[in-house]
Amino acid sequence: MFPNRTTGTSAGDRAFSLIEVVVALTIFSAGIVGVMGTFSLCTRAAGANLRLAEAVALAQRQMELSVATPPDQLAGRSGTENRFNWGLTVEQMPQGLLRASVAIDWLERGQRKNYRLSQILLPRRPVD
Repeated sequence: MFPNRTTGTSAGDRAFSLIEVVVALTIFSAGIVGVMGTFSLCTRAAGANLRLAEAVALAQRQMELSVATPPDQLAGRSGTENRFNWGLTVEQMPQGLLRASVAIDWLERGQRKNYRLSQILLPRRPVD
């Protein structure tokens, strides 16, 4: 080996030592573990948001059905769709108004989640 004129070291002395390689791999591994943890968290959050969007769509669908139902036939009902349990309640309010509420609940990762949609309805009156 020929000595380097600027530093006085030979070309073979510029390699990485085993300690440097182990430290670099440890730092790299910690970074990969952090990225994988973040990816897992994002995947779970995306799944929870998807289930919430499904619950909202179900509640809106049931509310649209209740709005389309004639007031004298509108009554509470309940059911199950996919993983969701839903219930529609109707209550009389002053001045002939009705309040329709759709409650959705489901089990997610061992926890009970719920969503509620309410709307005040003015029953259609027959045209004279």
